[in-house]
Amino acid sequence: METYSLGNQFINRTWAFNKGKLYTISIKNVKDEIEYVHTPIEENDFSYEGLTHETLRFYNKNPYEFTLNQVKEEVFDDNIYTAGGKKLTFSLVDCYHGLEISYIATLFNDCPAIKVTLEINAFNMPEWYFFEKRYNVIDTCPVALDGFNITSYEFFTRTDYTNDLIQEKNDAIGFDKGNIIFATDENHGLFFLKESPVFSDSRPECYGHFYIAESFISTIGTGIMPHEFVQRKMSTYSSVVGVFNGCQQSKYVALKNYQSKASHYYPMILANPWGSRKWMEHINEPFVVEEIKAVSRLGAEYYQLDDGWNEGFGLIHVGYSKKMDKQFWDIKKDIFPNGFHQIKQVAKEHNIELALWLGLDCNCMYRNYLEQADIIYDMYRTYGIKVFKIDIMKLRSYESEENIEKLFRLLREKSNGEIIFNLDVTADKRSGYFMFNEYGIIFLENRYDIADNYKPYLTLKNQWDLANYIPLQNLQIEFLNVKENDYDHEYMLGITLFANPLCWFEPSGLSDEIMNVYQHVLSIYKGERNAIQRGAVMAIGDRPDNKSYTGFISYNGDERYCYLLLFRENNEEGKYTYTVDLLKDKKMIEIEYILNSKYGNMVIENERISVFFSEKRSMMLVKLKWGL
Repeated sequence: METYSLGNQFINRTWAFNKGKLYTISIKNVKDEIEYVHTPIEENDFSYEGLTHETLRFYNKNPYEFTLNQVKEEVFDDNIYTAGGKKLTFSLVDCYHGLEISYIATLFNDCPAIKVTLEINAFNMPEWYFFEKRYNVIDTCPVALDGFNITSYEFFTRTDYTNDLIQEKNDAIGFDKGNIIFATDENHGLFFLKESPVFSDSRPECYGHFYIAESFISTIGTGIMPHEFVQRKMSTYSSVVGVFNGCQQSKYVALKNYQSKASHYYPMILANPWGSRKWMEHINEPFVVEEIKAVSRLGAEYYQLDDGWNEGFGLIHVGYSKKMDKQFWDIKKDIFPNGFHQIKQVAKEHNIELALWLGLDCNCMYRNYLEQADIIYDMYRTYGIKVFKIDIMKLRSYESEENIEKLFRLLREKSNGEIIFNLDVTADKRSGYFMFNEYGIIFLENRYDIADNYKPYLTLKNQWDLANYIPLQNLQIEFLNVKENDYDHEYMLGITLFANPLCWFEPSGLSDEIMNVYQHVLSIYKGERNAIQRGAVMAIGDRPDNKSYTGFISYNGDERYCYLLLFRENNEEGKYTYTVDLLKDKKMIEIEYILNSKYGNMVIENERISVFFSEKRSMMLVKLKWGL
């Protein structure tokens, strides 16, 4: 038996290779010296029915046995995609069946979780029934779960049609559709994450994302359907296992620690005029010049031209399967006679970056990604555009996922990391919350005042529901130019401050009064933004329902500070007490009021924070600092 380990000050995982099998014999919480593997399972941690073993009909009559050709240890530095770390790559070969598998385990520096991805090179295609669901495993953790609380979280995108973005399932067992599972004991536990589209956007490969048993959890669904195999290396989705210690909120801190290392954050305050619903009437060069001047006054950093700037006229024609050649993306000369040269100059004079909307060619599974990448790179090279919103994404196959990722990587690397993407999750089968995060940030939802579907409390609720599981630093959250409702403008903008504020309106249409409010808040926010984004952002208080006390914490225990973003909705009570377990036993806490819309105040007693708001629909941004 040969053994191999990967670990740091938080987590250690050990594998054995024995009798042609690679399997886990230890997953250890290093800090508390807790071993989670009691009885190893002496079968491969991975499997693919009909590829690494026979289908059940002929099970064990045609043994599959791997040779371990090489185990490669690698240390890597911070790069444009992730933090630095180390990895182990197990190169396995089954010569009889013509199968090569690389089992790749990655551990980022100062991170409590290990990621596993497979690379499969198969001479044969998987046996038998191509279009039936199978039991295909990326990774298996043989952890003893007796006595643990097992909670799974299934997520939903397609936000054009729903405000129900997450479903919690307690005592999860068997096939499970979640992307995240927590296995929690009193003061410690494990988390499991599948980095893939959400289950409802996945192809029909397996019955879930996980299979949960009393003695193991397997991450299932490689992302490669049987009929999609070709003879070359093909990468699967990724499986992550992590450990945590301490209070219940510590599990979210551990998850956020991993997420912050697995992809960088790209902070931006971006204005996009589409939310005002008049862009198609107004789009032309003089209008955009005035917009850019207003964006500068507002205090945003990017102005994004949306659908309609190009000769192909965008969204509707892509939806009608129009052939997209290079001329499709030519700039419309009747509305931009100078191309984007004049607006580029005006933007430069006002210290604003241009951004652009595109709907890439989903109708051919992005097989023309090189041509599409040339179009984007030309916009970057000619006009200095670095942020591109990618709309109309349809990931119908492994090939489509692979091709669009090739485009992302090509452009990120060719621009030395300057080009990034806003990835829309409002409709169709898309990458969702857990995939492609290393390429940019997520455009979460279309909400319009004119359609009466902008309800600030629902925007707050959607953000609150996701906050514990998805970095808000990866989301764009909208605020609108709403003139008649029960919310003041500081409150509406305040909802977005732990994410990336999206000015979802025509800035040139703001009244002086509203402009001054937004300008004031953004100027203060930008002074705190970097510190807020370095923290682990989580939900606190009650779930928003238009009548709650609610909010968020951005917690940075290493630097001994946190930020609180607190809201009194349309609540009759002037006082509320938040319980923040992470603040228990913190000494000498100092309170600094950053934004305080209705002159509220707070009193802190250990982990209990009593907040007093004099008026309904009030918000407060506070920084807390503590000593040793």
